[in-house]
Amino acid sequence: MPNKKETFIFVAKKLSGTKIKWAFIGSSNMELQGMDVVPNDIDILVDFLDRKIVDALFLEEDVISDLKLRNGEGEEITFLILGTEVQFCFEYPHGFYSQFLRNNKFFKVKLGSVEIPCNLLENEIKAYEYLGRKEKAEKVRAFLKK
Repeated sequence: MPNKKETFIFVAKKLSGTKIKWAFIGSSNMELQGMDVVPNDIDILVDFLDRKIVDALFLEEDVISDLKLRNGEGEEITFLILGTEVQFCFEYPHGFYSQFLRNNKFFKVKLGSVEIPCNLLENEIKAYEYLGRKEKAEKVRAFLKK
């Protein structure tokens, strides 16, 4: 089974070949930026208007789940890509995470031959607080203070 780094690169290469705005978020983002975390999956933020492009890019991959968020802020589809669950979060314009795509400020991580846009860790703190996950927000805050 390929390792997670190979999955990061595979997905990033496909997305980088498009004009859509996207960024890694959540614990996979935290791992890419050097935090000591072990993500269960890879989370990628994409504007809802670009859903069809992502669906077409990963047409050959197995779909694990496809659902609308209970909070009404977006939709998620999870693919099994190279043995790793990759969750695309398609945020509606009014959704909380959409502000991170609109402000277009990302931390770029070079991995192999690709640059991966990652949500700023400061934004991860805001997101975790919004979601009521204060423990995760504090973990990110402590990492930034180092």
